[in-house]
Amino acid sequence: MKFRLLVWGLVVASSSAFGQRTTLDAYVSKHKADLFKGGPGVYLEGERLKVESASIAAFHRKVVEIGDLTAIVPTTMIQIDDSFSKQPDLYEGMDMRSKIIYLLSTLTPGQIDQITSRGVGFGDLNRDQQLVFESLLPKKFEVERREVLGNDFKTTDKFTLNDEQRKQVRLRITRTVSFDFSLKDGKGTVQPDSMDNVGLHQVAGFYRQLSDMQSGPGSIFGINVRTEVPNKQKPSDLNYSAKNLDPLVGFSAPVTVQEALASIGQVVHLTIYSDPRVAKRSMTMVGGKARAGDLLAAIAQMVTGTYRRVGSQYVLTSDLMGLGTRKARFDQWEAELRDYQYKMSDEWGAAVGKSSLLKAAKSSPRDPYQPTKEMEEYLAKGEGAIPPNLVDDGLRSMVAKFNEEYTVQPVKVDGARAHNALSYHFALPSGEDVFEEAGGSIGQFRTFVFDGQRRQGPAAPTPPWTIAKGINVSCIVRTDEPEQIRGLVAKAKAIGMSELWVDTLDSGTLTAAVDASTRSGLKVKYVVRPWRSVTSSDDLDRTVIGTTGEEAGKWALTSKRLNRLREPSEVTRSMLAWENGVSPDQTPDDWSLMGRLAKTPGLAGVVVCDEQPIGYEAKLGEGYSIGNSPSELVGRRLGYSLSMRSAFLRMTGVDPIDLVPDGLMSSVNVSPYFFPDMELMGYPRTYGRIDGDEYIIHPYVAQWDDFRAKEMADGLKRLRTKVLAGISVPVWSDLLPGLSNKVEGKIVPLCLMTEDTPFTFDGGGAGMPFGVNLANIAGARFVIDSLSGDEVKWQLNLAIDGLSKSPKPITCCLDLSRLSSSDVEKLLGSWFVPVKN
Repeated sequence: MKFRLLVWGLVVASSSAFGQRTTLDAYVSKHKADLFKGGPGVYLEGERLKVESASIAAFHRKVVEIGDLTAIVPTTMIQIDDSFSKQPDLYEGMDMRSKIIYLLSTLTPGQIDQITSRGVGFGDLNRDQQLVFESLLPKKFEVERREVLGNDFKTTDKFTLNDEQRKQVRLRITRTVSFDFSLKDGKGTVQPDSMDNVGLHQVAGFYRQLSDMQSGPGSIFGINVRTEVPNKQKPSDLNYSAKNLDPLVGFSAPVTVQEALASIGQVVHLTIYSDPRVAKRSMTMVGGKARAGDLLAAIAQMVTGTYRRVGSQYVLTSDLMGLGTRKARFDQWEAELRDYQYKMSDEWGAAVGKSSLLKAAKSSPRDPYQPTKEMEEYLAKGEGAIPPNLVDDGLRSMVAKFNEEYTVQPVKVDGARAHNALSYHFALPSGEDVFEEAGGSIGQFRTFVFDGQRRQGPAAPTPPWTIAKGINVSCIVRTDEPEQIRGLVAKAKAIGMSELWVDTLDSGTLTAAVDASTRSGLKVKYVVRPWRSVTSSDDLDRTVIGTTGEEAGKWALTSKRLNRLREPSEVTRSMLAWENGVSPDQTPDDWSLMGRLAKTPGLAGVVVCDEQPIGYEAKLGEGYSIGNSPSELVGRRLGYSLSMRSAFLRMTGVDPIDLVPDGLMSSVNVSPYFFPDMELMGYPRTYGRIDGDEYIIHPYVAQWDDFRAKEMADGLKRLRTKVLAGISVPVWSDLLPGLSNKVEGKIVPLCLMTEDTPFTFDGGGAGMPFGVNLANIAGARFVIDSLSGDEVKWQLNLAIDGLSKSPKPITCCLDLSRLSSSDVEKLLGSWFVPVKN
């Protein structure tokens, strides 16, 4: 099959001369012989595309030959570089505040005196500092002088600095007062800076600085990841040259892309779906029939897309990599770089705190609030609410002006707090101060007094612990080796554990655990993970981690960010080889084996864990403050099962890995042509192009959530009625808050598994550690999910503390199933004190 580009320059002078708009249909009809040379041809959107200058280039289209078929395709396409092979420039990704803090950290004592008085400009800085200073100035420095009139303002003057004037601008740092005001309705607080609203009190000049992050760029950290390139065929899972695609196919009337793919599929005995964003686009074919493979290739190039295989089916989509997958990759990559930036920003801030800057900074005469001597003494202490005797007329006036401007959220002076802070603004060559429209706060003084712990949270408690009598502590271990389980039973007994939960698919291992526990008096429960399955060799789930469990483990172990967050210990490894997801339309092969193992004589019970599908939504970790950011948890739960993707594709025509859930916050625009999604365009969205097509795909995100919840619930019903039916020992299962496919916390409640057991709970009742509500679940227990290092220690400490205070008997089980048996023994030996016989 051959691909050949034909360049066209036909122009119809009469259309251009009179400004008439010509449709692509009309253009093709008039120039059919020249375009298609009497053979078959195909194009999209014949009625929708209209231009005034009637040439093929005016339609932003070109003509290509694919075999004997001629196709009119877009001239260009969007190419996303997601290789992450280029060295990022961390400075390019900084926000304005971080850049200023970096500059301040490099200043000499003499420069500090200047910047806190007349200001510093290009002539006062060395070469490296000048580069930073240049990046702080708006490229087009526009200034507006404004005067506030009630709840509005009027512009009294407006001008733009020329290049020479821009080079003479100086940066000034002043000390301001940062307030914490309570809203009058008592439903929150606001933290204005005294200089933020200078325009509320006097005529002032303002400039606007749009950051790179606000513009939804195609580049990030100095790397251009989104480029417009000539349109060409993309790699495809569908072999266009295959013999089974030789049959001829034609359409005598316009059809939608979706209809065309369905018809072609019937002829060549393939099931081919179309992503909804291109499914309803109109396709016109002229000149007779064409080979099916050539026509499929043309359709893909006409939407700058390709075909991805999902099981035995295909879907016309943007790329082989899922759109959601790509966004998750950028989210993870950017999070790693941002983490490093935060670390560097802390170091620069610490340098600022150790310099003379905080003492040298003075209040600006333009500051609407000038502290009294007594207020200065209060600010120096930086503690407690402002004493009533210090609430003077100046403070009341500032609050009154604030409430006059912001009538919806009025604040009150009572109970307010105040802190010394730093602020920046620029001085024009004339000496006039101009202020950033969005405010110039750099931060309170206390943010520059860095003790090395501010971003790390509370220090973890120091092991080892002693398991006191009456406190039920157990752990989950994973092994298929009988000899290993005997050693683990002995170790658990030696440190005073009451139970050992065994995760295995080997009957000999489970029998050995029961035998060893019978002699030691330790109870053994069998752990069933119903959604664990083996990754098939032909699984083309192109997720963040690749296509196999081996690649998954390699990714987890080599990720710089994950390794930074882990404690540097040989026992804190995390492998993802068996995390492959849910099978909604068939019982997993090992369910029958788990059912037989659950009937092993001598077990004290069965525990069903991990009752949620695996995916890469930020929902899995959003909002937690235990050391794991959303994107790290995203990184540990990656990809969807092939069978679930196939089932959803059959139902909707959407491959779930093309969906971008809310919360994957990458600031780079990775949106391609023809497959728009506001979630792909960087943030904030108000700066991106808004088009109805960009919302077509979004409802499918909620539909996917509902679909997974239903499939998982149906699977659990099968598990209860078929696999675990007739078991004589108690069966416990974990409950999930809200929708059954969301993970809202690290401590998961368990309840007895019966026919009437709900799959979810809505909270309520007394709170347990980390806010898990267990009061409405009789005899509830909870599991701590496996984390690593200090995070595990911290949660374990809270859990044990919760056990000692609970009025009901509760078992705390620490999930160590991702560690090797030898690592588990080392960890238990270092965390717990052996009990005396």
